[in-house]
Amino acid sequence: MQEFEFIDNRKAFRGAGMVLLALALLATYLIISAARGAPDVGRPDIRLPKIGALPPGSPAKAPLPVNAQRETAP
Repeated sequence: MQEFEFIDNRKAFRGAGMVLLALALLATYLIISAARGAPDVGRPDIRLPKIGALPPGSPAKAPLPVNAQRETAP
């Protein structure tokens, strides 16, 4: 009868487990990042400059110029 030598596969199983864990973490990250960006789909992509091109929050109110040449209807 032939005797078989015992082969310890614990290192191979541990390595395969680490690879599967890394792949699962990567897949989880990709799924979460894709779900986080989903609400912006369909919205217009408008990016306003941040250099002060927008008026301040409460601009000073200036009087409107009145056109003296134009008569108003009674």
